[in-house]
Amino acid sequence: MNNQKTGTISSIFMSEALGHLSAFCFAAIFYEIYRLSGFSAEKSPGALMPFFALGAFFVCCVLEQIFSIFATGRIAALFSMLPPLVLVLVMRRSNSLKAAAGAVILGVALRLCIGFLRRGRKRFMLALFISDVVTLYLYFLKESFRGKDLTAKLLCISLAILSLWAVQTFFEKGKELYPIHLFLCLGAAAVFFPMGEKPIDWSPVVRAGEKIVSGIETAADNLSYYFASPLGNNYVAGYSSFSSKGGKVEGSDKVQLILEMKAKPYHTFTDEETGEIVSMRKTLYLTGGRGVDEARFVGFLGYLYENGVDRETAALFSNTEEVDIEYAYLDTYDEITPSFAFLLTHWEEKVTGGRSASLHRKGYRTKAGYLDIDYGSPYLAELLRSGSGGGVPDYETACGYAKELWDINLGEVMSAEEYEAAGKESDKTREAPQSEYLDVTGAGEKLTDLARQITQEGATDYDTCRQIESYLRQYTYDTNALGGYDPGSDMGSSKGMADIAERFLFDTGRGYCVHFTSSMVMLLRLSGIPARTATGYRYAFPFEKAQQYKVGSNCAHAWPEAYIEGAGWIPFEPTSGYYTLTGNSWHRKKAAEESGYKMPKPVVTAAGADEQALTQEETSFEGSLILALKVFWPFAASAALIVILLFAGARGYKAMRYSLSTPSRQILFDVEMIKRSLSRVTRGGISDRGLLSDYLDAAPPELRDELTCVFAAAYRVLYSTGKEAEPTTKENELARNLRKTLEKAKGPSRPPLVHVFENI
Repeated sequence: MNNQKTGTISSIFMSEALGHLSAFCFAAIFYEIYRLSGFSAEKSPGALMPFFALGAFFVCCVLEQIFSIFATGRIAALFSMLPPLVLVLVMRRSNSLKAAAGAVILGVALRLCIGFLRRGRKRFMLALFISDVVTLYLYFLKESFRGKDLTAKLLCISLAILSLWAVQTFFEKGKELYPIHLFLCLGAAAVFFPMGEKPIDWSPVVRAGEKIVSGIETAADNLSYYFASPLGNNYVAGYSSFSSKGGKVEGSDKVQLILEMKAKPYHTFTDEETGEIVSMRKTLYLTGGRGVDEARFVGFLGYLYENGVDRETAALFSNTEEVDIEYAYLDTYDEITPSFAFLLTHWEEKVTGGRSASLHRKGYRTKAGYLDIDYGSPYLAELLRSGSGGGVPDYETACGYAKELWDINLGEVMSAEEYEAAGKESDKTREAPQSEYLDVTGAGEKLTDLARQITQEGATDYDTCRQIESYLRQYTYDTNALGGYDPGSDMGSSKGMADIAERFLFDTGRGYCVHFTSSMVMLLRLSGIPARTATGYRYAFPFEKAQQYKVGSNCAHAWPEAYIEGAGWIPFEPTSGYYTLTGNSWHRKKAAEESGYKMPKPVVTAAGADEQALTQEETSFEGSLILALKVFWPFAASAALIVILLFAGARGYKAMRYSLSTPSRQILFDVEMIKRSLSRVTRGGISDRGLLSDYLDAAPPELRDELTCVFAAAYRVLYSTGKEAEPTTKENELARNLRKTLEKAKGPSRPPLVHVFENI
């Protein structure tokens, strides 16, 4: 009989701690990548996450050891993961424990992965090597793991232990390797050594490496850029002005603009349903070829003035921003500015007009001051529905009003003469919008009927715009699209836009910004609302504040603007591939509407997510104790239930297997269990040499004769052949009775029963 001791993967982990070190390292690395990704939307456990994951990993190993008493290693490993998953379901109900629940899931996942890796040393070595490379990358290029926190220190020590243990396999081939315990002791001693106050400054080396890599990339890009014009392949604006025909477009991430901004790249607000503080990225629309529209700014200022908007109300949906714009790999005569720019300068000199007489190339820089407008604000929406504008105030009044609303020194933005000219232009547009913005040349009956159907319930021009925008967003966004029926149709004329719109709306049903914008402009004009197209870039800022933000060709975009009487040109976003402008609302409210609730000051993490406040119940001691009990009892109950099920299953499996076995296998099973019972009674004092006679001396004297008979039958089964080898019914019954008698003897708990048949 095979009496070889069986083992499980968890027992290897428990004895060598190799799995625990690996789990901690992988968890720390995974968390750092997760943190840097910027996708975190809920409270993060911070540097404690690797410890949470390691705790879950340890719990899985302990449970596996317990469950292995009643089941084989694989079954025990599988069932050991169920209680932690029950724990996750309970923790997800508490806002303060959601992130910790994610760490538990990570620990369970690591238990599965590391168990797979440990079955093959080469796979484990490869995973370890990858973790070393990733850690070095994060340290030098992302400045991770540089703090004095315990996580960074333990990660460094753990990786050093694992790496030293692994390196010896290359130099000590064919020799006995040093056990992991030796390296673990060295690491434990290293924990008590303090980290240096001034770590090694590798920044010069890193900067030199970055400079070399950046220099090579820049040289290659510059070579392509500067030699493109003589070869007839100019770098043009990604939005291609109004010449877009709506055909298939290829994505490109070529950097065309570099933005620098001091303000935070996101807004924060309190979610009304959950009470949580939410971060929302800012979105900047940059218009090409239009420059500063002074008439638009002056008209909007006059509109707010005529409707009695004060500073508090204006702050609900507007504020001023500044952005530096640098042209990268781009050749264009266009001035590219934020869509509501009121000032544009180049080396402190004011820039006028939308297009320059000279070509702007790489390195051209401007600074723009602009109004950041929340077009999703209900206060602005109500103003656009019911407001009226009767002209612009005089220059002195306008200067004081601009200072009051946005702290803008209007005298530095425009002179009195420029203000007067802009005011006349605004009045002219308000009194009689230019006919080109109502041109519907090329629109067929189907397009006209559709406009009538969509807008028949529009109470105001603004509501009509929203209805058309909402209708168009049901169409599919697809860059692999078709243009108009006429291959020459583009956005440069009403006829071209009508052709693109009709094929999009009534034929393909798929398109991108060119199709959506052309459709909305034509539907607005057919509804009697002046409309125009704007082309440029739509850039969504990241959550993390940066020194520079790079705008690539793939940000090229077109959108419609509708003229709302008095308010001027208002942008809309019908393209279904992007959020609407109302979907990016800042969610600001008047103080009187906040019911005494004061918004807490947000604490923004590196990924841009705000810390979530704990409830009073969870922060008090009693609440924490109750919360711990609520979390622990389902975990303990599930673990106990699994033990009961495994115990019952093991006994049922043994009984069923025994009853279905042949008499020969039954007697061998009985003898194996008799041996185990005798070893237990003597507390392991019997050395198994493969001789059944060694166990007779440990048996009670009154049972030795019967044991001799049973052992003789077992030898006959093992070493004889034919019918003579079969035990008699009396011998089987005797062996069964002896097994039951000895199982009742006192001694240490019995070993796993399920393993017995596997060893016979």
